[in-house]
Amino acid sequence: MSVETILKQLFTFVTTLNKAHSDQVKKWDAKSIQNAFNWARYAEEVHMKLKDRSFVEDLDKQIKVMTVHLSPASCCQMSFDELGKASQIMFLTLMQNPYFSESLIENIFLSYMGKQDSFSSRIDAECSVLSSNLTTLTIGQDMMKSSADGQNDLLNVNSQAKLLLDGLSSIVPKLDETKADSYIKKLLQRMTEFKNGISVIVSMYLQSGLTEDDVSQMICTSIIQYLQHNTNITFENVPFNLLVQTSSLDFRFLDIFINWLINMAQNFSVNYPEGEMYEWKCNNAESSMDFQTICSYFNQLSKANKDVKKKLQRKLNEYSMESFANIFRDILKNLQ
Repeated sequence: MSVETILKQLFTFVTTLNKAHSDQVKKWDAKSIQNAFNWARYAEEVHMKLKDRSFVEDLDKQIKVMTVHLSPASCCQMSFDELGKASQIMFLTLMQNPYFSESLIENIFLSYMGKQDSFSSRIDAECSVLSSNLTTLTIGQDMMKSSADGQNDLLNVNSQAKLLLDGLSSIVPKLDETKADSYIKKLLQRMTEFKNGISVIVSMYLQSGLTEDDVSQMICTSIIQYLQHNTNITFENVPFNLLVQTSSLDFRFLDIFINWLINMAQNFSVNYPEGEMYEWKCNNAESSMDFQTICSYFNQLSKANKDVKKKLQRKLNEYSMESFANIFRDILKNLQ
């Protein structure tokens, strides 16, 4: 193959890499990714075959000149030596591009790191760790899917949360901040589909909040924002000890949890059984919550610490004043 032909094909690779830097990736799909990595592997093969040839220095100059002719103008820089790690460069370029769809991130990892031997064998240690940690994320989600009867005991929940956090903690630093936040929230959305998903999310929030490094704090922030903006989330199946512990350590989560309890209480209406005093009955057919249970929630939460108890009583007093007879007055009476 002539040098001219090689340069033309390398120009196609550099052009594709330039697109991977730009907003054009918004239109990419799985086929586009496959095409991009095919060109990257071609560039690696060129490097492998020509690295010991006498004209490498001239070829290197030609490759650098290519970037001048790219459209749109690019900050993409390429040299002959970098051709040897073209797949890694393509991979990291896409991962760090805020326009790249997070829905295709796993496609990159699983298709090009897990199944393509020619790619995996040449990827450096950094990308191998990323691949390993995406596998960790996948295993963590699989554990949630396969937990017998949606196993929701605290030990099991904390183990799953730790596994998912370990995976995220390695992947997140490699992403653009906007993409990292979007990726985390997409993962959280998938987790809510599992019976114990909310429990694991709360545990992830607690564990990340207790760690002071920047990555953990970013994950923590993404989780609390997700919980704040998804008001249809229910904590009914979350281990109560986990809810109380998290509420006692973080007032942002406490506010979310109290608001959820208030909303649950507002779903109750008064009922008058024949020959008996009134009772409170939950109007939500999908909920197993009864009056004694919701009182237990408030009671246990009030025992977290003095600050939590004061905030809880203040909130209940506020709602109890809305009418002469309402459920919040009765909850306050039961509050020990």
